[in-house]
Amino acid sequence: MKCNEKSLKELVDLEKDYFKKIDLVRKPILQFCLSRIFNKSDAEDVCQEVVFILITKSNAYDPNKDFHAWAFRIARFQILKYFSENKRSRLVFIGEDYACLGEKVPTESSINKEKTNKIKKIAFQNCINNLSPSLKAVAELRFNEDYSIKKISTKVKRPIGAVTSTIHRVKEYINKNIQVECEKVEIDLDNS
Repeated sequence: MKCNEKSLKELVDLEKDYFKKIDLVRKPILQFCLSRIFNKSDAEDVCQEVVFILITKSNAYDPNKDFHAWAFRIARFQILKYFSENKRSRLVFIGEDYACLGEKVPTESSINKEKTNKIKKIAFQNCINNLSPSLKAVAELRFNEDYSIKKISTKVKRPIGAVTSTIHRVKEYINKNIQVECEKVEIDLDNS
């Protein structure tokens, strides 16, 4: 009986140690995810998936090997999975998809739906037109011409990472300025 109690105590200690390792590696994994995935909520989701995998695959971990390396390898594969599942993900500001901007856009109850869609389209195009020439070229290819990131990279002769970064900056600019543009367009439409 003492042998079983000792084995059980060792097992509990191993589990406590394992969960401490997960707790210690959680923040660095989140930082790693944030450095690769520009959307904070998506990065947090990927980090949660990594932690879930670390918990569920605890029996696959070899205690004689580096836990950090093993955890980061799992994180790297989860990030790759995220990008493969979201490779065609892009901003679409038409109709119901505009909800991603939250309160930055006039609500459907404040004006009719047709007018709202018109305002959104014009405001979006105004945001694109207000960009610097290099950002505007990439944004127009991505959002107006529906080019893939790889095709944009070839067309503008810039690395894929640079194009991805540019698209991220464009999205940030649009999210920051769309409300003001919507208000301007609504005023212009009301005055005409």
